[in-house]
Amino acid sequence: MNMIDYIYRKTYKIDIQFFAEDERENFTSDSVSDNIYSEKSSESVSGENLEKDLEDEVDEDINFETGEPMRSSKDSNPKKSLLASLFDIVEVFAYAVALMVIVFLFIIKFVTVDGTSMLNTLQHEDRLVIYSLFYTPETNDVIVINYEDRDELLVKRIIGVGGDVVKINFDTWDVWVNDELIDQSYLKSNPAYKKVPMSKGNMSDIDENNCTVFTVEEGKVFVMGDNRNGSLDSRSIGQLDEDEILGKVVLRVYPFESMGKIQ
Repeated sequence: MNMIDYIYRKTYKIDIQFFAEDERENFTSDSVSDNIYSEKSSESVSGENLEKDLEDEVDEDINFETGEPMRSSKDSNPKKSLLASLFDIVEVFAYAVALMVIVFLFIIKFVTVDGTSMLNTLQHEDRLVIYSLFYTPETNDVIVINYEDRDELLVKRIIGVGGDVVKINFDTWDVWVNDELIDQSYLKSNPAYKKVPMSKGNMSDIDENNCTVFTVEEGKVFVMGDNRNGSLDSRSIGQLDEDEILGKVVLRVYPFESMGKIQ
């Protein structure tokens, strides 16, 4: 082999090696490019799917309490929403009316004073609020009584309840309940009271001291008007059944300048 052949073969071998290495680099570069393109395509597809999923979530939110999908606002019907709102208003109004009926039938009532038997505590034509639910009569309460014998309402003050021993002095109009002198500061100033005979009920006659002592029967009340000289009350009509009590007077609502709690 001469020198020329030797150089030619060496050169050819080197070219083959360079060609092989270049092909490997091209193959590797193409593979990487394909992988990058594939990843980008996947990311693009995933992004589109994510956007679609988000849109679906906006269109159909999930109620976490029931686990059921909630309708989106864009699917709602304005007419149905208006009807639903009107139905809610009517329903609330109906409940309010029912509540008012219950309150005014079973809890509170309004009455108007007719007469002067409760002067000066109450005046003629005063408007009163009475409370009746679970009411238990107590001494000194101002009450309204449905007096069936005369088919009228009486507004009086309780002097004694069932079991109380009541003593009344007709000269001074002092009243003792269970041997305790009760406060009667609500009476008219300097009254010219007259004596009213005790004509009914479980009461004794007036003694030599112009006093009478009696025991109030169970289930009954003994009442008097604050205007002692001008009142139809237990001194003449006797003790009254608790069942005849409509309620306790708690408030005067008219006239407005006298509005307030009744003592």
